[in-house]
Amino acid sequence: MPRRNKQKSDIKVAFVVPGISLNLRHILRGVCRYTKGNTNWHLRIAGGVPSRVLPSLKKTGIDGMFVAMHSKKIVSDVTEMKLPCIGMDCLQIPDVFPYLTADSFQAGKLAAEHFLERGFRHFAYYSASSYFWSNWRMEGFSQSVRQAGYTTSVYKPSVKAKKRDQYDWQSGRTWMKGLKEPVEWLHSLPKPAGLMVCDDTIGYDLLEAAEEAGIHIPEEVAVVGVFNDDVLCNAAKPLLSSVSINLELAGYRAAHLLNSIIIGEEKMASQAILAPATHVVVRQSSDIMAIEDKNVASAVNFIRKNFNSHIQVADIVDSAACSRRSLESKFQKFLGRSILKEVIRVRVEHIASLLLESDLSIDQIARASTFDSVSHLIRVFKKHKGLPPNAFRKTHSVI
Repeated sequence: MPRRNKQKSDIKVAFVVPGISLNLRHILRGVCRYTKGNTNWHLRIAGGVPSRVLPSLKKTGIDGMFVAMHSKKIVSDVTEMKLPCIGMDCLQIPDVFPYLTADSFQAGKLAAEHFLERGFRHFAYYSASSYFWSNWRMEGFSQSVRQAGYTTSVYKPSVKAKKRDQYDWQSGRTWMKGLKEPVEWLHSLPKPAGLMVCDDTIGYDLLEAAEEAGIHIPEEVAVVGVFNDDVLCNAAKPLLSSVSINLELAGYRAAHLLNSIIIGEEKMASQAILAPATHVVVRQSSDIMAIEDKNVASAVNFIRKNFNSHIQVADIVDSAACSRRSLESKFQKFLGRSILKEVIRVRVEHIASLLLESDLSIDQIARASTFDSVSHLIRVFKKHKGLPPNAFRKTHSVI
C-alpha cells in the first residue's frame, strides 16, 4: 500500500458494526481512549450491515476503518475498498488485514490452571464451532492439562449438529434447542469435571441446559467461560466464572496500529492484535474444590477463608485434623506444592485481582494484606508473576 502521508488534522476513521455488542463496546472504549490523545482523529460510528454501509462511507472520504467481519462477503467488500482496516469479530484469520482477537491460547491456559489449582483430574472443552479462536482456546487448555499429566475430553458434534449449531451461532442461539448432543456428552464425562466453554454466551446456554437435564453445577461439572461478560455471568444460575479479556487495551493498541498504517509508518500484513487474557473471575460455577482427600480439602477450604489473616501452617494442620507430615505429603500428592506455597499462591492471586479490578494503590493493598511491608509484597509478587505489581497492572491496563 502506498504511503498516504496524511496530515495530523484530517484523519477520518469509521467503526463499522451491525450492532454494538458488549465486546465491541469494550473495543470501542479503547479506540476512544486513543482518540482523546490523538485529537486529529474523527471517529465515525456506522451501525448497520457492513455491505450496505461501506459504499456510503467511502464517499465521505474515510481514511481507515474498524469492521466487524462476520462473513466472507464483508471481507471481500472491504478488500475492494483498498483502505487501511482492522478486522474485528473475525470468523477466519484475514489474509491481508490486521485483526483484533482475544489471546485465546492464554485464556485456555488460565482456565486449565484454575481447575488444576482446585484439584480436578478430569477436564473437558466445549465449543459448537471450529473457528480459529475456539481452536486456540482448546489448544491452550489441553496443553496445560496434558503438561499436568491429564487428558481433555473435547466435544465433537455430529455432522448434523455441527451444521445446525454453526447456523445458530450467527443467527442467535438458545439453550432451549440444539443442545441435546452436548447434554448427552456432559452426562458421559467422568465426574467431577472441569469444563471450559468457548465463550460466556455458550456458557450461559450450557448452564441452563444442564440445569434442565439435572446435571449439578459445579458439584458434577464446574464451568468457566471466556470474556467475563458481567451481564451474562451474573444472570446465569449458578453465576458463571469466566476468563477476563482486556478488549479495551486491545482497542487502544489497534487504533495505534491503524493510525500508523494510515500515515504510512506501517503496512497491513495480517497482524494479530491480541486482547490480553488476564485472570479467571471466580463465581459459583467453578468455586469448588475437586479433591478426593478430606484432609486436603478441609485444609484448602481453611486457607481460602483465612488467607488474608496471619494464619500459620500449624493452624492449617489443626483444621485438617491430621499430622503436619501427613498433610504436607498429601499436599504434594494432590496439589503438587507445599502448604506454605499454597497460602502464598492464594495471597498473590488475590493481590493480582485487586490490581486489575480496583484502583487501590500498592501501599493500600499492602496495608490490607498480610505482608509486613510494601517491599516484601513486591518481592513475593514479582517472584510468582514475573513482574512487580505496578508493571503487572500497567501491562494489563489501557495506556
